[in-house]
Amino acid sequence: LKAKDGSSMIHDVFQGEVQVKMCPATDEARIVESKEKTILMTLELPDEPLFKDNLDFIPQVPLFNLLEKFNGEKAFETIAKGGESREIRRYCLRRIPPYVIFVVKRFRNNNFFIEKNPTIVTFPLKGLDLRDYIHPD
Repeated sequence: LKAKDGSSMIHDVFQGEVQVKMCPATDEARIVESKEKTILMTLELPDEPLFKDNLDFIPQVPLFNLLEKFNGEKAFETIAKGGESREIRRYCLRRIPPYVIFVVKRFRNNNFFIEKNPTIVTFPLKGLDLRDYIHPD
């Protein structure tokens, strides 16, 4: 699968590029920008409703709502292990590969056990257009 120049067919087909803007939660003026190569696009599901009106109800969310993570404006706060530092990240797609692999994070660690989010992700069967999420440059 590797060519003589060191490139891989897997990377040619699945690898994209994401621009990440990071800043400490305490000082949002110190923004650090970086470009990261990625094969998987990780999507975060919204939290389940706390109080369910109907026990048979399974929440649904469109794929485009999850893709808002990559519009460059929506902020995601991450907490370092140990909880001593927090940072805010914003993501924007720089390059989309010919084939995209989405990973939906369904499981979250609780203090006592692992929780599964049963939310159904709806997506279009044809015409998935990701041009709105690409960085303008």
